[in-house]
Amino acid sequence: MKYTVVLEREKDGGFVATVPLLPGCVSQGDTREDAIKNIREAIELYIEDCRLAGDPVPEEDSVEYVELTPTLADEAADGPIGTRTPQGP
Repeated sequence: MKYTVVLEREKDGGFVATVPLLPGCVSQGDTREDAIKNIREAIELYIEDCRLAGDPVPEEDSVEYVELTPTLADEAADGPIGTRTPQGP
């Protein structure tokens, strides 16, 4: 199984990692690598809890990543939008 993880750099250092498909699945780390290691463990625990409770394990169907740059008030609302779609399974 693959899950989308969002890493956000904290102002005071470190990273926060969240998994949008798994509500409440959040972790952090002092480095990017620590945050990824910690969120991987959090995902495993989340899946284990789902299985123990007899709940379905959420799965991502297809993911498209869209990076948007907000337009300023004086720019056209239909300004440029950057899209990145992952390759492979």
